[in-house]
Amino acid sequence: MSNYKPGIDSDRRKRAPDTLAQALSFLSGFCWLLLFFCVLLLDQAQPKLLSAETEWNEQLLSALYYLMLIVFGFSLTGIMMNRKRHRRKGDFYRISLVLSLVISLIGLILLLFR
Repeated sequence: MSNYKPGIDSDRRKRAPDTLAQALSFLSGFCWLLLFFCVLLLDQAQPKLLSAETEWNEQLLSALYYLMLIVFGFSLTGIMMNRKRHRRKGDFYRISLVLSLVISLIGLILLLFR
């Protein structure tokens, strides 16, 4: 005989998010934080408007490229983790990871062919 009491234990199946869901949330936020740093690096790497300097800072562009690679790797890892987890009807894909993957891929392509 179970200890089920109607009205009291009706939500006993609801639990806190599992470790994988928490890791995906953390990874998604971390990717966006790194993309923010990419924007800051890009701002510092470009030539200043009121300056006679017309060259981009190659060292900062190199750092930006590697940071974009890291974001791409983390986003791809998160998407693969999410894909493995996506088995139940209530599970969902994190669009944030997909967007950070696409943004980092576009940034990498633009940096390669500039």
